[in-house]
Amino acid sequence: IQHFHLRNKKKYPSSYQDSFESIFLSSICELGISFSFDCESYISGVTVKGLGTVLVQYVETIRKLLDTYDTIKSSTTLTEEEREEAFSTLLDSSSKSNRMEEAEITVHEIMELTFNKLLDELMDTFDDMYSSQLLQRVIFFVVTLVLLLFVFFIMWVPFINKLSTEIWRTKCMLTIIPKEVMEKMRSIQKFLNDPNIFSAKGES
Repeated sequence: IQHFHLRNKKKYPSSYQDSFESIFLSSICELGISFSFDCESYISGVTVKGLGTVLVQYVETIRKLLDTYDTIKSSTTLTEEEREEAFSTLLDSSSKSNRMEEAEITVHEIMELTFNKLLDELMDTFDDMYSSQLLQRVIFFVVTLVLLLFVFFIMWVPFINKLSTEIWRTKCMLTIIPKEVMEKMRSIQKFLNDPNIFSAKGES
């Protein structure tokens, strides 16, 4: 788990990294999780050393259970009845002489509740990061829109008005061309006969 976390550390937000390190290296009794046992005294206080230490202890517990199981199974001095009784004692979670109850509590309470807590922290962190990025994009969009409107009304509209005025003046100047010249240049005559010749001025 820690190896996977370190490999993807750069992808996680800093707040989640702090939560991960706190859960694995500090007391899990301070996470606000309600356990069915006395957290600080459980397994000689291993829980106050962090989830990482609890996982190491769990692996060691499983190893000892397997060793005991193999010893009972391969024993040549036990009768079948004694072997079945030994297996029953080994698997009896209510018996304090074995580590089965310890393993069950570690899996179903410590690991399950703590990893759920860690997952909630990760989801909340990504939700906050997404909300922050969304807000930044909305602000960027609004600022861009305001700038575009500023350019349109302050620069583009005056430019169009000025251009329309220049076009109108040019058309007016063409009307003073002598009639003889106009008759020789049909393109000018056609242009001046256009009923929309002064429309640009009117629109401006």
